[in-house]
Amino acid sequence: KVTTIRFSPNNPIYSLGSIKVLILLSLITFYVILINILFLYYFYDIDKIEVTFNNLNNIIK
Repeated sequence: KVTTIRFSPNNPIYSLGSIKVLILLSLITFYVILINILFLYYFYDIDKIEVTFNNLNNIIK
């Protein structure tokens, strides 16, 4: 699913696609975008919801 994302009134960012991950009682949708972000903040957010990313095999659990 492609989605339009805006972080400010500037130009929109279009997602390249999405990944749905089922954890315990809910389904979480991650949108894949090309943007420069602070990578450590990203890991902090996914750690709070207890999602792990195995970068050796490109697997999200």
